[in-house]
Amino acid sequence: MANRSALSVERLIPYCAARLSVAAVEHLETARAYLEKAREHLAREDPYDAAEKVWAAVWHATIALMEKYLGSSEPPKGWTRR
Repeated sequence: MANRSALSVERLIPYCAARLSVAAVEHLETARAYLEKAREHLAREDPYDAAEKVWAAVWHATIALMEKYLGSSEPPKGWTRR
């Protein structure tokens, strides 16, 4: 099932690249790289470092989504990323 997930992520990035800014695409690629590192940590049975990498992936994916839908990598005044 992990391979299936990885394949869909690989297909998603080129699809998004045509519709996102360069910075947003870079954040998505960074998120993917962090997910790959998380998988490596899980393979070594290191869930704590894997969780940190997953959180970093979520952070970068959130920034990409904000760029796409809000037009800025920063949330509106008074909002948080959470």
